[in-house]
Amino acid sequence: MEEVEAGEKKLDLRRKVEAVLYIAGRPLTLDEISESTGATRSAVKKVLELLEHEYDEKGTAFTIRQLPGERYVMELREELAPIAERVAPDAVLSEEVMKTLSLIAYLQPVKQSVIAKAVGKAAYSHIRELEIKGFVRSEPEGATRVLRTTDYFSEYFGLSKDIGALKRQLRLRAKVSIPLKLPG
Repeated sequence: MEEVEAGEKKLDLRRKVEAVLYIAGRPLTLDEISESTGATRSAVKKVLELLEHEYDEKGTAFTIRQLPGERYVMELREELAPIAERVAPDAVLSEEVMKTLSLIAYLQPVKQSVIAKAVGKAAYSHIRELEIKGFVRSEPEGATRVLRTTDYFSEYFGLSKDIGALKRQLRLRAKVSIPLKLPG
């Protein structure tokens, strides 16, 4: 009987952890998950490891990813993003917009005119979309604007709020080398 009760509690915690990660829509610390579910940090960590393994083993549409600082996020698998974008275009950033965002994040603080030179005219609509979604903020400087990422950007992508640390994280995550000097 004790095994059944223990199993039910574990299942209940599993559902709670899934619910908290799903509804948050952003990375959560182990402490936040623990506090939200009313469970100990160690119990939550075990459930997170279990979920991560289960999702990978079953090949579900979602994955649990651990980020620096004992933070966890539930995400749609990358290969499914194009399908999701057809249904909810505002929920997913296009590859072109992500490239613009990455460039802003790596070069910040950076003039909008520099981004426009590197990306082309589409940069202006990308920047507008990124500002609307809260990933980028801009301040006027002469005839142009200076762009920076927001705290929301750091939280959403599980990156440091410290610009130096953020740039190091981006270099480590980059799939291609980032040029030290922009063309033109």
